[in-house]
Amino acid sequence: MISDPTTQKAVSTAAYSASFTTAAGGAVSVNELALWIGILFAALTFVINWVYQAKKNRRDTELKDLQKELVQAKLDKITDI
Repeated sequence: MISDPTTQKAVSTAAYSASFTTAAGGAVSVNELALWIGILFAALTFVINWVYQAKKNRRDTELKDLQKELVQAKLDKITDI
């Protein structure tokens, strides 16, 4: 019999941890795990695409503004002649 309290506590903790892990593993099937991983990746894909689309829209707007300034400058130069 184990008489050391520290050893008893360690063995007890290990046994409870193993029981909890086994119960948690049995509660989630492979199909459910695949479902949740799929949902997570779908959400991440949506967020990443949203961020990049916002950046692209901002770049396009800046380019359009610069092109308008260039055209206006060319018109001003033509009218000055």
